[in-house]
Amino acid sequence: MAEEQTPNPPSETTEPDAVAALTARAETAEAAVAEIRASVAGAVTAYRDLARAANPGVPAALIDGDSVAGIAASVEAGRATAAEAVRLAGIAANNGHAPHVPTGALAPAPANLSTLEKIKAGLAAR
Repeated sequence: MAEEQTPNPPSETTEPDAVAALTARAETAEAAVAEIRASVAGAVTAYRDLARAANPGVPAALIDGDSVAGIAASVEAGRATAAEAVRLAGIAANNGHAPHVPTGALAPAPANLSTLEKIKAGLAAR
C-alpha cells in the first residue's frame, strides 16, 4: 500500500523575500565572524606583549607569531637562542676557553669551636 504524499503547504513568503532574509542572515553572520576575528587578533597581540614582558632575558624581536601556539614556540626558541648567546659570550670573555667554575670550598667549621680547634680541624682535613 502506497502512502499518499501530501503536497507542501503554500509558503506565506515569496521567494524574493526568502532570499532577502537569507542574505540578511548571511551578512549578520559575516559581521559576527569579522568581530570575532578582530577580538582574537587583539587577544593574540596582548598575549605576545605578555610573553615579551614575562621573558626579559629573550629579545622581544624573537618573540613573535600570529597565534598563541606560534608565540609559545617562538618563546621556547628565543630562550634557547638567548642561552646559547650567553654561553658563547662567556667563552668569548675567557679568550675562547670555557668559563672557569671553582671546584668549591670546604664546609664552614662549626661556630662553637675555639680558634685553635678550628685550625686543628683545618689541618686534619688536608
